[in-house]
Amino acid sequence: MSPLLLIASFLVETSVAQDSQAPPPARPIDEGDDPPPSDPPSNDQPRGGQRDQPHTAAELQAAMSFKSQHLEVRQVTSWRGSGSTVVTSGYYGYGGGPRGGSSMGVGVSSASPETFVPEHAWTVFQGPMRLSVPDYLTVVGDDRADDVRRRIRSARTTGTLFSAIGVAGVGAVVAGIIGSANADTHAEREDWNTVALVGTGGLIVGFTIGGAAQSSASRLTTDYSKLGWEPTQAQVDAYNEQLRQQLGLSPEQAWRILQDGGPRR
Repeated sequence: MSPLLLIASFLVETSVAQDSQAPPPARPIDEGDDPPPSDPPSNDQPRGGQRDQPHTAAELQAAMSFKSQHLEVRQVTSWRGSGSTVVTSGYYGYGGGPRGGSSMGVGVSSASPETFVPEHAWTVFQGPMRLSVPDYLTVVGDDRADDVRRRIRSARTTGTLFSAIGVAGVGAVVAGIIGSANADTHAEREDWNTVALVGTGGLIVGFTIGGAAQSSASRLTTDYSKLGWEPTQAQVDAYNEQLRQQLGLSPEQAWRILQDGGPRR
């Protein structure tokens, strides 16, 4: 064998031996097993802590019922005119008419009306609706509701009757004046004057007592001051707590409804 072939054969054998003794490829560094995927939070354990908003149809219905049925004491302000000063003058006597009958004249002068003044009061609302006093007492189960309704009916009936007397008095006054002006004798004029005077008394008494009775009925319907603020607030709190328990709401959910104005989905 020639020297060149011998050298080439030696080089090939050396290369094969190096390849067979080469180390295996490096194993990647073990970074550990991936953590198992976490289960999504359930409705009972939501993200961010305790749930305070309704997530089911039943909870939403309960929240809406609490919003519309809960009671709240609020302050209300109404405005009224302070009125105006009216000065009247008049006369009533005989001899002024074309036939010597009675005559009557009235002069009226009025001042400019004064500014409006505010009236502050407090009342009870159920949801968005303002409650009258008897309706509120019925809602909270107070036994005074029937008595207040009876007094309101009585005051309204009295006001209606006496207002009718006042209207009849107006008619009597007009009839008396016309009759006295057209009377032929002094005796007839006296009779018609008596009719006018009686009508004047009926007008004053009827409208005065009738107006006072109607005003009393209005106060009994809307004025909570006789119930007292503290007892009313205590009744409202007790009613709202009972309502919350009946609807199955947590205190946090009820508080959120009252603060934010209602549930959100």
